[in-house]
Amino acid sequence: MGMGLVLEFKRVFTDGTTHVLFEPDDFIARLAALFPRPRAHLVRYHGLLAANAHGCAGAAKHKDVRERPMHASEHRGAAQGREPSGHRR
Repeated sequence: MGMGLVLEFKRVFTDGTTHVLFEPDDFIARLAALFPRPRAHLVRYHGLLAANAHGCAGAAKHKDVRERPMHASEHRGAAQGREPSGHRR
C-alpha cells in the first residue's frame, strides 16, 4: 500500500465524515479537474446574456437620446421656447 493523503474538513458532514483519504494519483486527478484546458474560454454566459438567447434583442435596449434626462441649461432653454442643443461635448 502506497502513501496516502488525508484531507480534513473544516466541519463535520451530516453523516459524521471528518476527513477523506486519497491515494496520490486520485488526489492529482481531482486537482487537475479544477484547472481549465489551455486556451479555453473562462467566462460562460447563460440566460438572457447568452449569444443565442431567445428574447435577448429586447432585453438590452438602449435608451434613445431623446429619453435622457434634461440638463439644467436645457430646462432653461425649453422654458424660453428654444430647442435643446444636443450634447454639450
